[in-house]
Amino acid sequence: MSSIVWLEALGLAAGSFGVGFAALATATWWERRAVTAQSRPAQDLGSPELRGCSFYFDGTELLDASPAARELLEDAEGSGDWERTLHALERKVPGAAPALRDLPEDTPLVLCHDTATDSTRLDARKRYGLITVTLSDGQGNTRHVEVKRDVLNAMELELGFLKTVALHHPHPIWREDESGRVLWANRAYLSLTRFAQNESRPWPLPQVFPPARAEGQGPAVERLTLKHDTAEAYFDRSGLDYHDGAICYAIDASGAVKAQEHHRQFVQTLAKTFAHFSAGLAIFDRERRLILFNPALADLTRLDPAWLGTRPTLVAFIDRLRETRMVAEPKDYKRWRQQLAEIDRNATLGTYQEDWALPSGQTYRVTGRPHPEGAVVFLFEDISAEIQLARRYRAELELGQSVIDASDEALAVFADTGELVTTNTAYRKLWAHDPAACPKGLSIVEATRYWAGHCRPTPVWGDTRDFASTISQRSEWTADLSLLDGTALTLRCTPLVRGATLVGFRRCQADNFDQRPASMAHKPEIALRS
Repeated sequence: MSSIVWLEALGLAAGSFGVGFAALATATWWERRAVTAQSRPAQDLGSPELRGCSFYFDGTELLDASPAARELLEDAEGSGDWERTLHALERKVPGAAPALRDLPEDTPLVLCHDTATDSTRLDARKRYGLITVTLSDGQGNTRHVEVKRDVLNAMELELGFLKTVALHHPHPIWREDESGRVLWANRAYLSLTRFAQNESRPWPLPQVFPPARAEGQGPAVERLTLKHDTAEAYFDRSGLDYHDGAICYAIDASGAVKAQEHHRQFVQTLAKTFAHFSAGLAIFDRERRLILFNPALADLTRLDPAWLGTRPTLVAFIDRLRETRMVAEPKDYKRWRQQLAEIDRNATLGTYQEDWALPSGQTYRVTGRPHPEGAVVFLFEDISAEIQLARRYRAELELGQSVIDASDEALAVFADTGELVTTNTAYRKLWAHDPAACPKGLSIVEATRYWAGHCRPTPVWGDTRDFASTISQRSEWTADLSLLDGTALTLRCTPLVRGATLVGFRRCQADNFDQRPASMAHKPEIALRS
């Protein structure tokens, strides 16, 4: 009986303890809910009226965030809401991440970060495992501004447009802080992460290019080379200062570098091609600067190759030639020099060509030709030997002409084609005409017709034409003929070298002139007709 009483008493006590424990747990739960309610603002956390940039965590789980806070998390990196929030806050207020990781229970945390143009304050508190974090400006304002709906929509549209343009821009764009750490980058930049040394790190973003603010210097335009295994790329980087950092831009210059390399190789090929060219070559670009020359130019102009390698202007080049007396001195030197410099403007008149008779006795032929892209090419040739040969040939022609002019026999020379080549003074006096005055020349047919018109009829003119048109098996022959005034003449046809023919007319004494027909006086020694 006593055992039963003890069991009943024990059960009653256990029931009372269970009821009390449940009541205590319920009270504790209500207290925590009350504390949570006190820590939150009166408005709904997701409502548009929620002011400021605020985060609400239960441990590391994000319970709610204001619209401004959610926008801040859009560009944040990290795994999980807690890490993304720490990284986002660290960018706003340096030192916030380690302080929030070690945030003590029920102890307010206040951090401030001031710059030249901005001031940011972070307030945080932890109670019963719930963490409240709020960002505001230095005066404690929550940065909430009342604007009209249409103005807000326009601002949001413009912001979305600018973000889309920057994100999808074909050229890399990124933002660096004052230490060179990349805070934001567009897709074109992220596509180059294979060139980065820390490409495996998710945050901060990989450092593809060297910092733009190295050693306290601001961003400057410079060409950078990126290498990764066998890949190589070139970029022209520029930027501008922005909030204790820099916004940087990079333009792919690989095409320009390859074009420059091809141009350099092409110039080297030209230099090798014209290295053994006997004529001097000088190429001036659109700026009228010497960009290419061969060794012959230095030899002909006697200019120092080192000076030519300094890329002198065309005017300086001509002046240096004048100083070394390697240029013909014109009457108006300044106008002549300007004419050379403006060959491209006179391209419709053809190429410039002039023979320079130098004081040393040499003769240079200078040819200038305009080229595309405003370039000008000059060619210097030493034609002294050619000029001497032409002078010698001309002297020999003059000597030969003077020899035949000294003869009293009227002479006419015909080429193998039957064209009259030359006559002497006696011929021009006898026939009273100068064949050189005929612009189209005089053939053997026309000449015999002219002679026949001033002589009595005779068949020797046909024999003369046949003789002049025959090349092989010819020998000299003569015939007698008479002018209309009765003057007796002896016709002589003599073969010359290369099929030429000499026709001579000599006056005869009256007492020795045979009165027989001229065609019967002397027969040709060969048959001219087949």
